[in-house]
Amino acid sequence: MPALSCSAPGWTRNDGRGGGPRSGTPTYRTGRTARREPDEEAVLSWQRSLVHGALLKVPPRQRAVLVLRYFEDLSVAQTAAVMGCTEGTVKSQAARGLDNLRTAMSTTATGRVTS
Repeated sequence: MPALSCSAPGWTRNDGRGGGPRSGTPTYRTGRTARREPDEEAVLSWQRSLVHGALLKVPPRQRAVLVLRYFEDLSVAQTAAVMGCTEGTVKSQAARGLDNLRTAMSTTATGRVTS
């Protein structure tokens, strides 16, 4: 679904592909930068710190694969080329890394391991 424009000028809704909020909630744009509500900024900041802290608990090679694949948006082949390994290794390290990230995030969020 493409980005939709509300009738009020300056209000846009993003479909989650590309820049802007992924939640689909309207964001008021002033000039060139999007302004968010203070509560939304606090939540986003907390989420970023939660993910960052959890990523630090993931083994380095798995962390590298996760960052390249999901934050830098590289393909499996591109990630393999950057890391100097096979595509199968990228896939297995990504799967293990996601499992470890899930565990680390649940541990970080609650202070204990949850299943």
